[in-house]
Amino acid sequence: MSDSMSYHRALQDCAIECALRRKNRRCRVSFDAPACQGCKWYIGNYSDASPAHLQLYMTQAELQAGAIKATSGGHHLVFAILVAIFLTLGILGYRDFKAADALIAQKMVQVRPVAQTKAVPVTQPSSPRPAAVNNVRAMIDSTLKLVSRDLNNKVDINHDGIINCVDAAVLFYQHFPDKSKVQITLNKNDATKMHHLFNVVLIDEVWRAIEPQATWANKSSFYMTDVWSNQYDSRLNQNVTQHYIQYIK
Repeated sequence: MSDSMSYHRALQDCAIECALRRKNRRCRVSFDAPACQGCKWYIGNYSDASPAHLQLYMTQAELQAGAIKATSGGHHLVFAILVAIFLTLGILGYRDFKAADALIAQKMVQVRPVAQTKAVPVTQPSSPRPAAVNNVRAMIDSTLKLVSRDLNNKVDINHDGIINCVDAAVLFYQHFPDKSKVQITLNKNDATKMHHLFNVVLIDEVWRAIEPQATWANKSSFYMTDVWSNQYDSRLNQNVTQHYIQYIK
């Protein structure tokens, strides 16, 4: 095994252990807090990557941690899952680490600012339309399954060598049957370390935020508010559909 692969495996090992400890409340410190500097599981101690790249590692680690039933002494299970993660993600070699960081920063951070995605102001219908709502939710469920299939098949939609939220959000938009009811959305929140690409879907005349990796990560709900809780602030949503549709096949 190459030194670069060993390095990335160890880094992701730390990231998942960090996410599991905070998920199981063995650690009550927010990621990248000052107290993290003295923790052996803080990946910032082992990498000179930018904060955006470190947060991207943690976003993936938190999604994977949600699918793991952690137990005390479960480190061997975590290590085995790491092997599958790196085979799936195809992480760049260490010598390309900084180049990948620059590419991700360009695509995830330096996006031309656009108007925030907001709920469409409408008049409440006189009676509910359960058939229409159920149809949209059925489309969401079927689309999430297609996204999960593609992520498992390592579909790299923007050819950056990493399978992450960019691929998931663009694939969700690509597979969703009604393009008038779906958008690609960016949420960057320095206060909560949220830096994530996802989708919003028009459900009964209200735009609802959807986590496109929900089925792939075995989440019980596909709503962003359920997956990310208080870390997600919908007021910071930006509609970046026009920037990312260039990757639609």
